[in-house]
Amino acid sequence: MTYSISIAGTTLELVERGEGRPLLFLHAGEGLAPERPWLELLSRRYRVIAPSHPGYGNSPLIDGSGSVDDLAYLYLDLAAQLGFDDAILVGACFGGWVAAEMMVRSTARFSRLVLVDPLGIKIGGPPPREDPA
Repeated sequence: MTYSISIAGTTLELVERGEGRPLLFLHAGEGLAPERPWLELLSRRYRVIAPSHPGYGNSPLIDGSGSVDDLAYLYLDLAAQLGFDDAILVGACFGGWVAAEMMVRSTARFSRLVLVDPLGIKIGGPPPREDPA
């Protein structure tokens, strides 16, 4: 089932399939591609909710910067609005970066995090500077 939901002053297109424990899937930079077999495979065990990031599918761009921080808060608001409890958060590539940022901000609605080839994550402090020779 594909539908739209209004949240935090914007609209998100969601693909939802399956039943059971909720699993929020954040897609890679190439887009959601719900015809791929992964969605069907995951939905055999979980209630998969897969939003199209703003600017993808039928989700309009966010007013303002649309930064990774903005997306992290948007998806935390989505998890709250959908009443998630003990959910699984899966992020692929760019979606992995957003998922990691979400978990830094709040783990209240998610008990598991799966990062698939995450892109852009910054781990640790700033890199050491090279000595100019």
